[in-house]
Amino acid sequence: MRSTLGLIILVTIIMSSVSGGATPLPSGDHLSIGSRTWPDLVGKDADEAKNIILAESPYLLVQILPEHAMVTMDYNIRRIRIFCNSERKVTKVPGVG
Repeated sequence: MRSTLGLIILVTIIMSSVSGGATPLPSGDHLSIGSRTWPDLVGKDADEAKNIILAESPYLLVQILPEHAMVTMDYNIRRIRIFCNSERKVTKVPGVG
């Protein structure tokens, strides 16, 4: 019993560190994201684009990456990747995934 409780605590700690401390998802049976893509952000400053997305959906994990960065191909409904050039201007339409 004691080792099971220790294992549960350990898994909880690991899971919270993997999530990067992101805000928990809203409760309920569905997840409302608002927009799924933000085409109007192309050409804007990457930090400004991130702030716009987080103002609409604060529970999302928004990443700013170089435009040719290698990324994993898994789908994550909480993740938004913002690709930007060397001038930190958004070069691709940010979207959920």
